[in-house]
Amino acid sequence: MFNSNKVRFEKVVLLHLLVFFIGAMTENMYAATALQIDGSGESYITGNTTLKSNARVVDNFYLGASQTSRYISDDNSNYATKFSSHVYVAGAYLGTNPPVTCVPLYKGSSNQTTTSGSATAVPWSHCIVNGTDISPGGRIQVKIVVWGNNNTSGETTSYNWKNVTNDEWGTWISITSTDETYAEGSWQNVTWDGVKKMETYYYTSNGSVGMCNVSVLYIRPRY
Repeated sequence: MFNSNKVRFEKVVLLHLLVFFIGAMTENMYAATALQIDGSGESYITGNTTLKSNARVVDNFYLGASQTSRYISDDNSNYATKFSSHVYVAGAYLGTNPPVTCVPLYKGSSNQTTTSGSATAVPWSHCIVNGTDISPGGRIQVKIVVWGNNNTSGETTSYNWKNVTNDEWGTWISITSTDETYAEGSWQNVTWDGVKKMETYYYTSNGSVGMCNVSVLYIRPRY
């Protein structure tokens, strides 16, 4: 038998559930898959929104209540994501190819009398580095790059950076050629949370004169 009271009751329950869910969306919205909002007008979601899967913006993504000059957009033809304005990063810029800062330790072309062992290596030149200028807390990676040569065939000249302030050393690199050539160290993790005095140290295999044209300290941010 048809029961109209039961039908009305079920409609009331469904109506209350619908009101409940709409009200919940104004506070927190959770989408387990993709969220798509179509229409020529404006759609608003107030409160927090959690997307478990993907969110796709076909045109421009604007930040702020009403401004239309600053946005993020896709540049598919150049395989790029475009920012229409300045980008402010509170932390360090990290990634596959983070920016590298080059700090000259020495530039010139001079012969220097040296020693025959790392234990008695002597300084060639110096500079000042503050790691907090590169990354928050001074968490950086550094390596030395040298362009030089040896004055005597069969001689080897070795170079290294030293943080004189903290008595901290890098890894030695060597040049064996009498022709001008290039030697590069490996990246090393350091934490320099203040001003550090840096020097290039060197020695030769026979304790004679060493040669350096350029010595540079490469610095980049790290996690």
